[in-house]
Order: sequence, then structure tokens, then C-alpha cells
Amino acid sequence: MRLTLRSAALAATVFGSLAAAGAQDSTVTFQGATQNADGVISFPLIPHHVHRERTRRELGQEVPERRRLPGRQLDGSPAVQVGALYQGYGTHYVDLWVGTPPQRQTVIVDTGSGSTAFPCSGCRDCGGQTDAMFHTDLYFMEKNSDSFQKMECDHCFKGHCGSLNGMQKVCSFGMSYQEGSSWSAYEGRDVSYIGGPHDMALSRIASGTEPGDNPLHASAFSFELDFGCQVLLKGLFRTQLADGIMGMENVNESFWNQMFDAKIIKEKKFSLCYSRHDTVERGGTESGAMTMGGTDTRLHSSPMLYAKNTKESGMYTIHVRKMYLREGGGLSATPDKGKNQVTHLLDVDEKKMNGNGIILDSGTTDTYLSRAIAGPFMKKWKEIVGTAYNNNGINLTPEQMAALPTILFQVQPDTGSNDEYDKDPDSVTGLAGSLDPEHPTDIIMTMPASHYMEWDSKRNYHVSRLYLTEGYRGVMGANSLMGHDFLFDIDAQRVGIAESNCDYTDLYGGYLQPEPEVPPVQEEPEEPAAEEDPEAPAAEEEPEVPSTEEEPEVPPAVEKPNKKPDAWNGPKPNKKSEVAEEESTVEEKTDVKKKSKREHHNDDD
Repeated sequence: MRLTLRSAALAATVFGSLAAAGAQDSTVTFQGATQNADGVISFPLIPHHVHRERTRRELGQEVPERRRLPGRQLDGSPAVQVGALYQGYGTHYVDLWVGTPPQRQTVIVDTGSGSTAFPCSGCRDCGGQTDAMFHTDLYFMEKNSDSFQKMECDHCFKGHCGSLNGMQKVCSFGMSYQEGSSWSAYEGRDVSYIGGPHDMALSRIASGTEPGDNPLHASAFSFELDFGCQVLLKGLFRTQLADGIMGMENVNESFWNQMFDAKIIKEKKFSLCYSRHDTVERGGTESGAMTMGGTDTRLHSSPMLYAKNTKESGMYTIHVRKMYLREGGGLSATPDKGKNQVTHLLDVDEKKMNGNGIILDSGTTDTYLSRAIAGPFMKKWKEIVGTAYNNNGINLTPEQMAALPTILFQVQPDTGSNDEYDKDPDSVTGLAGSLDPEHPTDIIMTMPASHYMEWDSKRNYHVSRLYLTEGYRGVMGANSLMGHDFLFDIDAQRVGIAESNCDYTDLYGGYLQPEPEVPPVQEEPEEPAAEEDPEAPAAEEEPEVPSTEEEPEVPPAVEKPNKKPDAWNGPKPNKKSEVAEEESTVEEKTDVKKKSKREHHNDDD
């Protein structure tokens, strides 16, 4: 996982606490939710478009009707659980409820690491204390959970026996990063589940209970999770919005693997579908969906196509065969009809472009590719846009943004997985087809400008978050995963890719909220009707006064601005930014590579 400086800077400006609610019995309803025949469990968001719709209703404006798609499973495997993802400061997180009664801990979903960890009561200055609140929740209180276990030294699942933060004989481990961030933890175990209502804990439901269409059955998917109880955080882990991290890498201790071992999901599969908004609300900003045990194709706008995962374990790695820039933008791999969207192949050496492999890392905000791409990329960019490509700030109108080139990645397929489309690959969205007749079943993955350009609300400009700076490997972060549902199929050693808007709430047509208690209406006694006086004079009607105001004239339509930016020389982003309380400035590290992440074992002795 890579953390970026701008996230910490934004975190430093946001204060206030959001304590998770304790377990309680409460009556709620799930408005408009559906369940398919495979038993997909759907969990709600508290998205910001809910506020937008409420405002529209208050103003008497029309609220667009939400679409509902029929349930289907292209790969034939049941999706056990579909839960909401929320947007942090550049990363995506999910609700993890831990303990008896459950306590909420929000955790970044990270395919680039394997451990789940979050701050516990003994954590020192870790961003969750009431006087310096950066995280969404207070620390996890072990003593308040009847089911919490501190792992004994002869049962360490990841760390080794030692001392940590004054504690003796604990299973300790941690993670550190080249740019200075790190955390240390001891191993704990407790009952946990993901999803459910965003701000309300659920009473425990026995495993195997038929979930029906009620999201309150999320706790039926509870299991005993081994995790890190963090007692020390440094750097950006302290100031991020999410409380902790959920490791989804292909290792034994990953969250999905523990869920499988506990027989909660039947297959070693999970899916991530990311979206993004320009602003983040502390209470929860809609940002997609996570599916455990399979994929929910109701989220898909194209068939799921399969790429080869070139690594048997560890990080999920793909091979990019070719790379293109497409004039005129566009979101889909299929060009927009009626638009002159010319696709230009970049003259890049395939071996140098991939190096040791390009990893899919959901916990990294940005995308970092080989510097071997820089020359051909910048040359073609300037031919199309007219100005040089860089990572400086620039002001863009929506029209200018849409006109910027869309980046296309041609990904090597999993052998045999896409052969059913051999006869007519041009008719299938997401296949190379005639773009590369020698490899027609390669997968085309798009990265439009709305994904690689990011709005910096503090400095009021856009910045490209695609960096061509890496050595012998590449990292496709969250911004390159957006707009697709990625299925990580571990046993088949492949990655499924389908286009999607990743709008969980749009799919299910509702959100979870407690039903307001309406007090009974008390009937007031009827007053006797007044008797009419036949001799009373009739009321005079007021004469109608003609209006003297004229209808305002509608101004003529304003011509749209030039779709291409006049210059790519906006203000250069400041590489330093304020962080509250601790270091006043922290230098941004754009060269922190995934390989710089390293595990460490703590021992005070």
C-alpha cells in the first residue's frame, strides 16, 4: 500500500469524531434492496447523493428514477456477500465490525499487503483519541469485547514472541515504508464481520442463517479474525481517515483467506469495484462495492474478461502487452459512436514496460509506470494535446477534461478463458479485436482523464496522478482500477475485468436508514359549526390587480470554451503540505515503490 502526502494534508484540515454505535436492537428497513437467486447479500451506503436527492425533493425538483438490473452470474459462482465501499483521502475503505458487542473499525482495502490491523486501546497518539481525531472511530477497546483474545506466544500466526510497548510475551509484528510511515502491533483474535449498516452495530446471528433480503443479517457471516492490534503508528497511518488496513494479498493471513478457512465463503474469490468523488464526507462517501466469494455481474456493463495473474502468491500481477493514447477521450474500451476517437499505439519496448511485472494495488492511490514509457508517451501526448505532459497543476473545464486522451492498456489474457469470444471479438466490449489482429482476445483496460486527473480542492486545480518514474516494475493503483469490477480468482490464478460504474446504490435502488418513530395522531374534538346569519352582508371579493412585471428574457446560450487546455503550465504543486500537530511539513515521496514495504518484528528487549 502506498500513502500519499496530499491525503495527510487533507486529513489535517478535517476534525470531529464519529464514534461507532454499540450493539443494539433497532428496527430498520432497507428501501428498494433486491436479492438474486444465488443469495447475494447487499449492504447499503450512506452516500452523498442521498443528500442531493433530499435537497431536490425539498426544492420540488424531479428526482431521477433509479435503474434495477436483473441478477445474473456470468462465471456461475455464487457471490456470498456484497458490501459498500467508502472513499477516504485517496483510498477506499470498508466497515469492519469487531468484538462482542461489535465495535466499528474502518479499514483500507489493500491488495498490496496481507495483514488486517487497526489501533487498539494501548495505541500511543494514533489518530483516534478524542483530542486529536483523524480517524473515523475511536480505538478498538479490547476490554469491552467479551470475545477478544490476545494470542499466546505458542500460537503466533504472523509475528514472533517478544515484548512490545511494555507488554511481555506477545506475538508482535509490524510494517514500515521507505517514506517513513510505519505501524507496530500485537496479534489478537475476535469475532468480526464486514458490511451491514454504516453507523449501527448488529446483534450476532448464527452462522448459516438464511439471510433473505435484510442487510441486518450481515453478522451471519461473522468469523474469528486474526488481526494486528496496533499500539504504535507513525506518519500517514496516523492522519488517514480510515482507522486501519485490511490485507487482501494472496497470503495465508489475508482477510479473504481467513474467511474461506472459516467456511464463510465457498470459493477463494473476491471482487473490488472502485469509483471516486471530488470531495470526501467524513460520515461516508459512496465509492463502490466489494464482493466476497465471487462477483456480482449486476454491477457490470460489459462481459467479464480474464487476464493472467502471473504470480502464484503474493501481489496480483498482470502483463501489459501494449499501450495506447486515444484522441477524444471516452470511458469505455469501445469508442463512442459518432466521435472521431483515433487510437495511437505507443512505441514502447514490451519487456521494459513490464519489468518484473505490473501489480494491481488497491491500497495505492496513484499509478506508477516504468520510466521507459515516458519518452514515447510524452511525444504522442504533445502531438495530440499540443502541450507537454507533466504532473503540475492545471485548471480544466469539464469539456477540456473529457477531451484529454484516454489511456488504453492491452493486457495479456488468461489462456482459454476468453476463447468463447474468438469468432467475433470486435463485438465484445473490452477485447482488442481488430486493434491487434494477432492478439484479438487480449483485454483492453481504459483509464480516462477523469481517473488519472485528480481535483486538488486545497489548491483549486487538477493534477495528473499517473507517474512515469518507476524502475523495473509498475504499480496500477486505485485510480487505474476505477470504472471496472476486478475479480481476484485465486485458485484459477487469473483476474477478471469488467467495465462498471461501480454505483452500489444505483444498482440496489435504496439505502439503509432507521425508520423514524411517528407518534400516534390524537384526534381533536370537533368544534360545533358556526350558524350562518342570513342577514349578514356577503364578503366582497378583492379586484384582481394586473401584474406589471414582465417575463425575464432568457439569455442566449454561451459558446463552450475550447476543449483543449490553452497550456499545460499551471501552478506546480507544492511538495510540502501542513500536517496538524505533528510534523509541520512532510515531504511528498513520489518514488516510494511497493518493494520498499517491509515487514518487521518488534522486540523491546
